[in-house]
Amino acid sequence: HLDTQVFLRVLEHLLSRHMHTDMAHWAQSTAMMVSHPDPPFYAALAALVHRMTSTHRAPIQAAAFIEALPPAWRTHAMYHDVLVHDREVYLAGQESMAWRKRLWHDLRTIPHLRLPSAQGVLAQLSAHAHCVHKYRVWSDWLALEHQEDASPEMRARAVWLVTRTFVRAGHTRLAVRFAERHASSAPAHGTPLLNTLLTGILEDMRKCRSVHDRTCVLRHMYECVWQAARRCQTNTMPTLPILPELVSLAPSRAAQRVLWLLARVERLICTHVLCPNVQTLQLLIRAATKWDASMDSQALWDMAALAPPRSPHTHRMRYSFFSELASALQRRADSRSARRARALLRHHRRRVKP
Repeated sequence: HLDTQVFLRVLEHLLSRHMHTDMAHWAQSTAMMVSHPDPPFYAALAALVHRMTSTHRAPIQAAAFIEALPPAWRTHAMYHDVLVHDREVYLAGQESMAWRKRLWHDLRTIPHLRLPSAQGVLAQLSAHAHCVHKYRVWSDWLALEHQEDASPEMRARAVWLVTRTFVRAGHTRLAVRFAERHASSAPAHGTPLLNTLLTGILEDMRKCRSVHDRTCVLRHMYECVWQAARRCQTNTMPTLPILPELVSLAPSRAAQRVLWLLARVERLICTHVLCPNVQTLQLLIRAATKWDASMDSQALWDMAALAPPRSPHTHRMRYSFFSELASALQRRADSRSARRARALLRHHRRRVKP
């Protein structure tokens, strides 16, 4: 007989050294010797799978580890972390699809793992959304609409996933149309929905080759976000930086199409009270450093002050941002401000782990 604590300590030791394949071998060879497994033991195994997927980014090895465990030890949390985790990196190819099919087969056949119909459809929709399979996502959405046991939380998450899939697939107009129809059923995901739509509009703005057109679109986006923040009565939004006046030139057709989409998003914000957050500010700051050539250095620094505060979790984000800021200031021929940004960049480079 093998004690459960000894079994878990060996797995933790292997996991700490990224020996994921050996974890599967150890579980497969010694699982039958483990005596008296209990619910805390199953929870500890699920925590190991969570670390493999979210921290170590090893979905294939995590799937092999799950398959090495006895079916009675497997839990919904393990399958959820491997299949539908938001931060998971899904790999393309036949190998990835093979273990996915095996895990989905387990969820349909193992008695204590059989998911409710709505929950199973949502899990499948999440997996297809991560892989940006727009046609499969749409089929999953239609299937979820016919599920009577789908809760409002499930439908809200599904609305956001479908919208994000359309944006990532390059169909921003379709994403806006879908959000207009279903945003009322996703109040809990209003802010991620707003950020997703703005990301799609910024991608469409790449088609605007004129600097004036890009600046015109960004000005409307700045005002849209700041007005939305005032309506939400958030105290974290400072005053909009002073922006220079634009020369009154007619925007091109590409810019007009982007402004039309932005106007629809603005109506969506007013109708459903979609509130911006720190990620929304990051979108505006990155867009300002890349596209808005009319903003002077002081306005850029004012927007840079909106960056996330320094913390152990924001080093890489701040490092990437100051790199973009230094490049933007150099393009404006402001050498003094560019040197200041590069000094901040070197400071964050020393603090970022390789």
